[in-house]
Amino acid sequence: MNKRYLIIIMCMVLIFTSLTGCSNKTDVPVNVSGEESNLQTKENSKSKEPTRFTWRISTDPPTLDPQINNKSVGNTVIDNIFEGLIRENEKLEIQPGIAEKWDISDDGLIYTFHLRKDAKWSDGRPVTTKDFMYSWKRALNPEMAVPKAGDYFIIKNAEEYYKGNIELSEVGFEMLDDYIIKIELVFPLPEDEVLYKFTSPVFFPLREDIITANPDNWTTNPDKIVTNGPFKMKSYKMNEELLLEKDENYWDKANKAMVNELRFVFIDDSLTTLRAFEAGEIDGFTGVPSEEIPRLAMESEEFHLLPKISFSYFALNVNKEPLNNRKVREALVLAIDKVKLSETSVSGLSKPATGLVPFGATSVGKDFRTEADKNGPLLSPTGDIEKAKVVLAEAGYPDGKGFPKIEYLYNASPENKQTAEMLQEMWKKNLNIEVELTNVEYKVESERRHSGEFQLARSTWNGSRFPFSFLSIYATGDYNNNPHYSNPEYDALVNEIRTEIDLVKRDELLHKAEKFLIDEYIVCPISYGTSSMLLSSKAKDIRITPTGGVIFHHVYIED
Repeated sequence: MNKRYLIIIMCMVLIFTSLTGCSNKTDVPVNVSGEESNLQTKENSKSKEPTRFTWRISTDPPTLDPQINNKSVGNTVIDNIFEGLIRENEKLEIQPGIAEKWDISDDGLIYTFHLRKDAKWSDGRPVTTKDFMYSWKRALNPEMAVPKAGDYFIIKNAEEYYKGNIELSEVGFEMLDDYIIKIELVFPLPEDEVLYKFTSPVFFPLREDIITANPDNWTTNPDKIVTNGPFKMKSYKMNEELLLEKDENYWDKANKAMVNELRFVFIDDSLTTLRAFEAGEIDGFTGVPSEEIPRLAMESEEFHLLPKISFSYFALNVNKEPLNNRKVREALVLAIDKVKLSETSVSGLSKPATGLVPFGATSVGKDFRTEADKNGPLLSPTGDIEKAKVVLAEAGYPDGKGFPKIEYLYNASPENKQTAEMLQEMWKKNLNIEVELTNVEYKVESERRHSGEFQLARSTWNGSRFPFSFLSIYATGDYNNNPHYSNPEYDALVNEIRTEIDLVKRDELLHKAEKFLIDEYIVCPISYGTSSMLLSSKAKDIRITPTGGVIFHHVYIED
């Protein structure tokens, strides 16, 4: 066996073992320093000169508004300049944020958060419950079109207020004083899932005075934006770079930013990014060019493979002909051999997907994917070509005759291009149908997916460690419902899961929901996620979560 592929296989075994191992702790972080964090040790070893850490993200975030943003590139910045009531660490463990403690009532309905009095905004003003109340009212204003406004619907009467049926005073959140806020849920839910909700940027506090005075540019003008995280904005060159600096007002002195400046550069092309890294122009990035991974895995100690709870897929737009025919969708999905896609992947890292929930997501203390596949995969990784031909004929297109040419939309990268070309070839060979490939930049591809201007479209989904985050997005009207699917029966099932407090019954419903979606053929899962990273050997203690979060304030540059 070729040495480079042996290295890759060994790395993949380690990654998927970490996600699906015997321990219930499937949330495996990456601490690239390889050492336990120690503030004094870091202070002694870090550079004594003012330091800057430069990280590449693929594109300028569409917005840095925590409530409007719905892109991972935006979260990378937002999570490091803002902070909510609570936060997740690199192990996905819940930690205090602006709230120093919280109480939960015996019936699981009331959550009371106590804010720390030393939490300050970047301009020195205290963070109070008023900032949270303003933010939450703003998120529930339909005119704001907040993509994740639905996350609030676990709160009593929040959905009714959003629909305009009741007054704000009837919603289940209340400011008891400047530093205590009480939240009442619609029904009890698993504690870890509720707390996870409150780590989302959609719940972050915001400053009413700043937004009211600067509604159009408060997130892009360094002189206007006021934040409350470990970093604050210093300068912003749209479509080029964003420069942050350490915020000395940040409350957590034990975990203060270790570098003076955090610089984000926006580079779409991964090969260009690699050249910039090799030239020393940037210190790190994820999304290493797939065709370079075999070489780097063998040659570079700065190369890292990271576990990731995600999956890639293509969506089938149920509102576009002929994809509004379920049998057509079934034929297109069953005609795909994901094992061949994996075997010929330019990176060698692809793991064929057999369902919609990836490894690493857990329910009732067990890995959901492992349990779901115990009696055989929901979707065969090799497809079922003969059945695909039969159902295509039943749809009215025997041997592909009369089938119209359809379009497959994807964003540029060697891996995506290769996948698209292989899918095109499989559909032609197995079903005798023509598929046109359309390659566009990420922003265009994303806009077309969300607006429904496509037939087939490539995408990925980075959910959370909870299976429901991979299943609830297909409910009617969800912002991330790329197939634009709507089914009252499935919506009822999603609501049943939301309200079920018996964890065993809830787990059964989750598996039922995944099977329901698989049988509808609205998406075709292709592979489960793995992330790759290059990081300068001088940069220490960057922390990457399995859900794709990047924690920068521990990073330091070693002398």
